Amino acid sequence: MSRFLDLVGLQHLIGLIKEKFVQKESGMGLSKNNYTDEDKQKLSTLKTYNVATSEEAGLLSSANLNKLNGLEDGAEKNIITKIKRNGTLVNVSNKEVNITVPTKISELVDDKDLVNKTTVQKLISDARHMKKEIAAEKPSTADENTIYLIGPKGEGSNVYEEWLFINKKWEKIGDTNTQVNLDGYVKEADLQAISTEEINQAMGA
Repeated sequence: MSRFLDLVGLQHLIGLIKEKFVQKESGMGLSKNNYTDEDKQKLSTLKTYNVATSEEAGLLSSANLNKLNGLEDGAEKNIITKIKRNGTLVNVSNKEVNITVPTKISELVDDKDLVNKTTVQKLISDARHMKKEIAAEKPSTADENTIYLIGPKGEGSNVYEEWLFINKKWEKIGDTNTQVNLDGYVKEADLQAISTEEINQAMGA
């Protein structure tokens, strides 16, 4: 007998969970790092730190004055002086770089083997018009756009093998047998809902 949780059981379980647990708040989580009165007392004894005084700020400015005086007029930070494309140096002129970006597939690969939109649509259209032909045996000559139904297999049977003739060779693609094996699937008659008493017992209610 297989057991499952139906809607009534689920609603009962949710009610028990709400009774036993506190709803989580956004941005909050469970933690053992409790803030105690002792911690509060320690924080109250911390000293207040002020930013540097104007005199100290002046000393800092003097320390960096030589660096500032050493900068050239119009100097820029982290200016790019060289640019490479796939290892090849690209010329930089007046702080401008022109890199050619491919806009067509043919500029990236050899497009002689590519198929255009019209050809693709024709291939799709041809595939939709596959024919079917029933035969007792595979014919000696065949059409690649035809599915051959060979059979039937057995007296009084309506099961046919399905074959395609591709690249001058026969390829079996299946048969017309539509039987479905349901062994191993759970039957509805074997299902039983979990009772609220069982849920209470599992939750210790």
